[in-house]
Amino acid sequence: MECLRTSRMYGEAANQLIRMTSEDADLRSALLLEQASYCYLASHPSMYRKYAFNIVLSGNRYSRAGQRKHAHRCYQQAYQVFESRGWSLAEDHIQYTMAKQACALKRLEEASSSYSHLLHPTSQQSAQQQIIFLKEYIQMHTELIKRNSELGLLALALPQVAQNSVRVLLSTPSTMVSGQHVAASGIDIKSNFADEPIWNKMEEMLVTTVDPKKALVFKPTRFLFSKECPAIENPLAVQGEPIELSVTVFNTVKCSITLNGIDLLWQLQLDNGEMLSNESLYTHNEESSSKAAVSAAIKTNCVPSVVLDERCEHTIHFKITPKLTGLLNIIGVVGEVVLTAEPTAYLQGMLKFETPQIKVKGKQTTQMLMDNKMSIKVTPAVPAMSVSFTQLPTNLIAGEILPVVVSLRNSGIVPIEDVFLCCDQPRWLTLTDVDTEVPLSILKSVKDLSNEKLSKDRELRRQRVFRLLKNENSVSLKPQECTTVSMHIQAPYQKGDFTLRLLFFYSLPDGTSACIKYRLVRHNWQFQVHECLHAAVTCVISNTLSGELGLDVAVKNESSAKSFVASDMYINSIGVYSADHNMNRNKLYITNQMGISTGSDGARFLPMGKSMNFQCRLERNKTKSTSPPA
Repeated sequence: MECLRTSRMYGEAANQLIRMTSEDADLRSALLLEQASYCYLASHPSMYRKYAFNIVLSGNRYSRAGQRKHAHRCYQQAYQVFESRGWSLAEDHIQYTMAKQACALKRLEEASSSYSHLLHPTSQQSAQQQIIFLKEYIQMHTELIKRNSELGLLALALPQVAQNSVRVLLSTPSTMVSGQHVAASGIDIKSNFADEPIWNKMEEMLVTTVDPKKALVFKPTRFLFSKECPAIENPLAVQGEPIELSVTVFNTVKCSITLNGIDLLWQLQLDNGEMLSNESLYTHNEESSSKAAVSAAIKTNCVPSVVLDERCEHTIHFKITPKLTGLLNIIGVVGEVVLTAEPTAYLQGMLKFETPQIKVKGKQTTQMLMDNKMSIKVTPAVPAMSVSFTQLPTNLIAGEILPVVVSLRNSGIVPIEDVFLCCDQPRWLTLTDVDTEVPLSILKSVKDLSNEKLSKDRELRRQRVFRLLKNENSVSLKPQECTTVSMHIQAPYQKGDFTLRLLFFYSLPDGTSACIKYRLVRHNWQFQVHECLHAAVTCVISNTLSGELGLDVAVKNESSAKSFVASDMYINSIGVYSADHNMNRNKLYITNQMGISTGSDGARFLPMGKSMNFQCRLERNKTKSTSPPA
């Protein structure tokens, strides 16, 4: 054999070694097969598959000879070749054998790692075989925890966390409203970021209006963090206000499992440097007094259990409320995995969150920074203003005007200063405050809000930004004070979807918070506008001496049987709003009444799809008063 090796005839040497194996000598055969596999590895070019095949045979013979350490070593060497090659069943066989050998050698951590691999998503094993693997994994993991209680919570192999699905929302306390009011919509944790540029520009308008110096270095306030919108700096949360988190977990095996006792695993570093973690609640290493302090530090709300069927996923929503200030790190999810078919097979552990890296491009270089959305800085409590509105229908008629009452309440213990409102489409919103000027948007056309230079245009800011609750002093709302503001909303004249966004801004008194100078409340209405009456008006001078004007009005009922508003229209009155002219009620003529019908009660109406025309005269108004409806 040495002559063949010296002559670099490794293939022939391996064949000779294999011929010397026999069934009655396991240890000798194992040694010969191992040497043969090394010959295949040393040949030129290397025969990796033959090496892996023979090293597996060698491990099998070592196992039969009672040499478990050597058997485990051989299977480990073989796995280096089979790993990530797409040979799923071969990988499973090697990992299962390694788990058995490690268990016999009392290497429980290595055995647990091998069993974890058997539950990977790409496994081609049958459902019955995966149930066997899962039961043995639970038994091994439980034994490992019993023998090493200092290990604490160990990572679970399933269900797995979709790391890119983690979302964090810094929300405000829910507003208590009556049955006739609805709370401000705010931002939902499922929201996308398509409208964020519009909200950011509205915020910039507000900041520029309140204090132009602050807008020189403007950074928009962020509420929602995800993979698409990571956090370079630590997000700011407020003590006593909820933090929402959502994460998607998925079952990787072909059998149903249940995740019970779900909770968030967190760590809170207080301002004095003390460290608190709720991991102590799931171990027996801490005293009861310490556990009571941890329970009082953070309040968590979530679903108690989730059932995950074969290869399915589920999104879990958490709401945590910090009661103390400091740096809050969210580590993962704690839960108890139960095999649904056998409830006695269960295992407690954690699903850990990963901290992804993000690329930050500079002027010359690109830096790799960590996403800090799971490391939240909790600041002391600050005032919070709750906003609610009277309920509005979602289906509107084109041009319909609706009155709205806005309720503003200071739920804090510190006054609120300088309350402002910004609207993205002020043409369809009018405040009824007597001190409020008529928006310029009604007097002339409004530019598109997507224009980058909008926030720097003073005139356009006047159209969209309104100051509410004007007082002689700077205080707008005292602690626990509630007030109302009236406004009107008009539906556009074009049918289709209509969204109206409102952004409330209120300043905090000096010394309240070093990090937060102002706060925002978002609200958006989503309506469906339907066709109704369409009117076209032509105005001409009918008498130059008296200044009389003539109006030719064409009205059409555009509702149809398929639309939301499918009805006949009764026109009860006609009015003109003008400071210079008044309608002459004696000079009203219907010129086209072919489309007008008469109902059973004798009333005349305009059916669906029909039109009519009439003319009227407007006389010069000497008293400057608005004419009553004709």
